Amino acid sequence: MIIRMCLCVPTYNNPKTIRVLIEELLLKTRFPIVVVDDGSDRPVQSLLSDDLLKNARLTVLRHERNQGKGKAIQTAFDFAVQKAFTHLFTLDGDGQHLVGEIEKMIAAVREHPWDVILGNRKMTGEAVPKVSRFGKRFSNFWVNYETRKSVSDSQSGFRIYPLFHVQNLKFWTQHFDFEIEVLIRLMWKGVTIRDVEIDVYYPPPQHRVSHFNKFWDNVRISMLNSILVILSLFKSNHSAGLASLAIGVGVFIGCTPFVGFHTLIAAGLSFLLRLNFIWLCVGTQISFGPMPAILIPAALELGKYLGVGWALGTVIMGAVLGVLVGLISYGILKNAKKRAKSAAWNGRTRGGRLGNGFLKAVTRHLGLKAAYFCLYFIVPYFYFFAPQGRRAMQEYWKIRSPRSNAVIRQLLVLNQFLKFGKILLDRLYQSFHSERCFKIESSGAQHFLNPMQNHQGIIMVGGHLGNWDLASRSLGKHGYEGRFMTVQYQAEGLHFNQIQEQNESSNAKPLPLGKNDRPAQPVLSVRDLLTQGIPVGFLVDRPVGNHFELVPFLGKLAPMDSAPFRIAGICKVPVIFTFGFKQGESTYQFIAESPKELKFETRSSSAKLLEGYQLLVEFSNTVEKHLNRFPDQWFNFFPYWSTVPQPPEGISEGKARHFLLEDLEG
Repeated sequence: MIIRMCLCVPTYNNPKTIRVLIEELLLKTRFPIVVVDDGSDRPVQSLLSDDLLKNARLTVLRHERNQGKGKAIQTAFDFAVQKAFTHLFTLDGDGQHLVGEIEKMIAAVREHPWDVILGNRKMTGEAVPKVSRFGKRFSNFWVNYETRKSVSDSQSGFRIYPLFHVQNLKFWTQHFDFEIEVLIRLMWKGVTIRDVEIDVYYPPPQHRVSHFNKFWDNVRISMLNSILVILSLFKSNHSAGLASLAIGVGVFIGCTPFVGFHTLIAAGLSFLLRLNFIWLCVGTQISFGPMPAILIPAALELGKYLGVGWALGTVIMGAVLGVLVGLISYGILKNAKKRAKSAAWNGRTRGGRLGNGFLKAVTRHLGLKAAYFCLYFIVPYFYFFAPQGRRAMQEYWKIRSPRSNAVIRQLLVLNQFLKFGKILLDRLYQSFHSERCFKIESSGAQHFLNPMQNHQGIIMVGGHLGNWDLASRSLGKHGYEGRFMTVQYQAEGLHFNQIQEQNESSNAKPLPLGKNDRPAQPVLSVRDLLTQGIPVGFLVDRPVGNHFELVPFLGKLAPMDSAPFRIAGICKVPVIFTFGFKQGESTYQFIAESPKELKFETRSSSAKLLEGYQLLVEFSNTVEKHLNRFPDQWFNFFPYWSTVPQPPEGISEGKARHFLLEDLEG
C-alpha cells in the first residue's frame, strides 16, 4: 500500500515557536503540512513570510474563534481525508515535540500502517513537571481500565492516525479530552496501538506556554472518563470467557439472600472486576420467577447438611451454580461467536435451499412479475436478518446523502434491496431461456471488441454494482459470442455461479482461485488465459488479500484491489473499465470505457506502483460518475468504508509491503 502522510500542527497562541517549527518541518521532512490555527489572537499567517506561505507543501487553516485542540485535529482529519491522505501525523505547536523524532514514527508506520502509532514521551529529568508525570500515569490507568489494554502514554499528542479508521467517527469532545476519546474509541474498534519511545523538550518554567486549563480541562477529562467507564461496562465485545464469568458471578449474586440489592451489588462488582454489567444482570435473574421456590429450600437443606446454617448454604450453593452456569454459558457463547464469524460475508447466497428453491420455481413457472411480487415479502426479511448488509447500505447512504435523516436512509436501503432482488431474478430468469429476454444496449463496445479481433487478451475491471453479466450480452450484437472468465474465490453454495456454468447462454464463467484451505495461484492461471486471448474480469471494489490501495471514493478513503493492474502490466494487456446497469424494468446497458495501457517494461518499480494507483483513482472517479445516474445499484453489501480487507479463510497471503509516496516520487 502507498502511504500518503500529512503532518498536522494544531496551534493556539504560540507566536514564539510556530514559525520556527514550520520552517524546521519544511526543511527536515518531506511531507505536506497542514497548520490549523485555532483562533489565535495573532493569526499564524501573519507570522509567516511570503516564501513560506507560497510553499506548495504548506496549508494553513484557521478557526475564526478558539474551539479547542480536539476540534482543530478534527478539522485536520476532514481536510486530510478530502485530500486523499491515508495518515495524519499530529505534533504540538509549542515546540515540545522534536522534529528529529518524526523518522522513528515513520519507520513504525511503514511496518504497521493500520495501527495508531503513539509517541511515548521520555519523562525524565528535572525539567519535566511532576504534574505531567502524574497525569500520564493517571490517564494510562483509566485507558487500561476502559479497554483492558495497556498504552504507555495516552496523553501524548505526537501520534500517527490511520485516517481509514477515523473517517466515519463522530466525536463528542473538542478540547484536550479529545485525544483520550479518539484513542479509546479506536481501541474499542479493535485498532492496535503501538508505542515508539521519543525524546521531548520541556523548557524552563518561566518560558513554558500551556493552554491547559487546570480546572475546566480536568473537569472535562474527568467527565469523559466517567462516561467511558460506564460505557465500557456495557460494551458487548467482551470475550466469551469474560462474558461467561460475568454470568457466573451474576448467578452467585442472585443466590445470595440480599434480595432487593442484587442490581446494586452487580453494579459494584461490575466496576471493581471490570465485568459486563448486562451479563451480570442476566445472571442475577436466577432469583426471579419460580426459581426461588427451588433455591431457598435447597439452600436450607444444604446448610443443614453441611452444618453451616442457611446463610452460608446460599453462598455455597451460589458458588456451585455460578461455576456450572458459567461453564455452560462459555460453551454457548463460544459457539455463537464462532457462528457469527462464519456468518460474515463469504460469497454465499442467502436464504437457504428451500427459500432459493421456491423463488427459482416461481421464476421458472410463473414468470418475472410473480417473482417480483414475492420480493415485497422477502426484502423485509433480509432487511431484518441480514444486519451486515443493512449496515453496509446505511453506511453507503450516509456517505452519499449525508443530509438525509435516518428514516429516509432506511427507505433507501429497502429500495436498494428490492433493486438488487430484481436484478438477481432477471439473471435467474434469463438463465432459463436461450433467447434474449431483455432489451440490451451498449456504449463503447468497440473498445472491448478491437483487442478481441486481434486475439489479444484483456483485463476487464468492474465492481459490485448493476448487473454486468446480463448487460454484457449486448456484445453478441457486435459479433462477439465468446465467454469471459471472472476471477473470484469459490465458496460453497454459490448458486448463480452454478447456473452460469450449466447454462451456455451466460457469458461469464468463474475462474476459481482457491477453495477452503487450498492455496491459490491466481497470477499463473490468469496469465495463461490472457495468452490465449481470453478476457478476464476482476471486481476491484472488494479486495480479498493485502494487495490493495486506499483511494478517494465518494469523498472517503476506500480499499480497491491493485492486483489486476499489476497483472495487466506484467502481461502487457490493456485494462478496460466495464459496467452493466439496469434501466427501467426491461433494459440493460453495457458500458466499456476506453482501454488503458500500462507501460511497465519501460518504467521503474516506483513508477509502476504510482501508475497502478492512478488507474485505481480513475476507476473510482468513473464509478462515481455512473453512480450519479444509478445511485441505487451499488450492491457491495459489505462495510466498505470501515473494514480493512482480509484474505478469505484458508487463503494464505504473504506480508504486504508498504511505501511512502515521497519514496516513490523521489
